Amino acid sequence: MATTTKKSTSRSKTNTSKAKSSTKQAASKKPTVKKVNSGTSVQKKTAKASSVSKVKSFRAAEVTLHSLRSMNIAAVGLFVLLALLAGYLMSSASYMLTIGHVAKDDLASKTQTVFAPAVQPVLDIEVRWMVVGILLLSAVFPILYLSKLKERYAEYLNKTRIQPFRWIDFAITSALMTSVAAILSGVNDIATLEILAGVVGISAVVAIIAERQNNSSSKLVRSAFLTGAVTVLLPWLLIAMYATTTIVYGMVRSPWYVYAIYITLLVGVALRWRNQRMHLKGANHIIVERNYIAITILTKAAFAIILIAGLAK
Repeated sequence: MATTTKKSTSRSKTNTSKAKSSTKQAASKKPTVKKVNSGTSVQKKTAKASSVSKVKSFRAAEVTLHSLRSMNIAAVGLFVLLALLAGYLMSSASYMLTIGHVAKDDLASKTQTVFAPAVQPVLDIEVRWMVVGILLLSAVFPILYLSKLKERYAEYLNKTRIQPFRWIDFAITSALMTSVAAILSGVNDIATLEILAGVVGISAVVAIIAERQNNSSSKLVRSAFLTGAVTVLLPWLLIAMYATTTIVYGMVRSPWYVYAIYITLLVGVALRWRNQRMHLKGANHIIVERNYIAITILTKAAFAIILIAGLAK
């Protein structure tokens, strides 16, 4: 009897231990539910973090627009100051502009009329007033960005890849700067200078076309971009020819500031078109505009300072 009682007691103890172990296992299953809940909370935190980052990026964009306004204000002040310095400090050195035509060669025209090429002086132009004009024109668009064109300017930067105002400014001021470089190199024919300025203007128009082509395209459309890059370099082939013939046939080198102008303008052109390539490939529009303003300020300021120093009284 005692043995039977002991066996039953041990069985009851075993059953009790099994019940306790099953209770522990059931209790151990509860954290699994907590883990699911913790995963959900992590997702919520991630969503909140992403929304906060979007707000921060929006605020960063607003700060960048504010910095663009500051850069445009600085550009206006710098261009006006340099225009005053150029008008006061530069000498009145002038260059004769001519126009070509055909005339009768009186010495050779004995039995019949013989024609020969000739040139007719048209006007004298002072480089300092061209520099003053370029600097004052350069201040026009930054002033408009800060006033009349403020909302439209911001809309172009925020919604599209198209910014035609920058290329209008480029067409006018770069055409004039290239003409100054050509005049200093010995190009004095008015028709040739007009063609040079026109080619620069065409390159600006092609740049606008490139922006329109890539405005809604996911891939870079290179046709108009490459055409503009080639077109803007064509005037420099003529300028390079004049610079070379000055050394070969004129047996003299141009002044130092002429070569400094070459380097300044060519570097400025290269940086502009590199910046446009970034723009067409999908870079942030506001950052591209910031780069363009910085390139414009540096190029035009260097252009003016070099000529003020080279043609000082």
